[in-house]
Amino acid sequence: MRRLTVLILIFLTSCATTTWKVEDPSQVSNGLVISVKTNSWDYSPSDLGSYVLAILLEVENKSKEAVGIRREDVFLLDKEGNQYNPLQPGDVLNMLRGGYGGGISFSIGYWSHPFGLWWSPYYAFPPSERVYPDIVNRAFTFGEVQPGAKMKGFVYFPKMPEDVKDLTLNVKGYKFKLKAGKD
Repeated sequence: MRRLTVLILIFLTSCATTTWKVEDPSQVSNGLVISVKTNSWDYSPSDLGSYVLAILLEVENKSKEAVGIRREDVFLLDKEGNQYNPLQPGDVLNMLRGGYGGGISFSIGYWSHPFGLWWSPYYAFPPSERVYPDIVNRAFTFGEVQPGAKMKGFVYFPKMPEDVKDLTLNVKGYKFKLKAGKD
């Protein structure tokens, strides 16, 4: 019984996903308010955190001029200087898709006259297409934020290696510190 308990504890701790905590939740400068939230994905698929790091980005433009937020303006850096760029929502969808199959079947059957054996090739239909519209519909749309407007959405990054514990999220020159923890 004791061994079983130890095995269950090892299994549960190995299955724990890495969560990220933002140390500086928002920054304001020149009328631009940028907020960053981690661990905010409550949509489909529920296990998205097993595949990518989804960060919720909120940008509010309180200035009198439009401000552009381009994909190149958002990236992560680890302590060793490794840079991680955002993934396209379509690339995230491709990571989650299942494969196709095919095969050959051998059948025994009855024809009214005479009995017979036959084989027939068959095509195994692809598994039902997994559709995750939330990945696209809730993604941050890069572009201009008009005066008085807000933009909000998820930016997807590759899943971080296990040895990475500290990250810096750069958003148009603003820096946010992220620390890793276990869920």
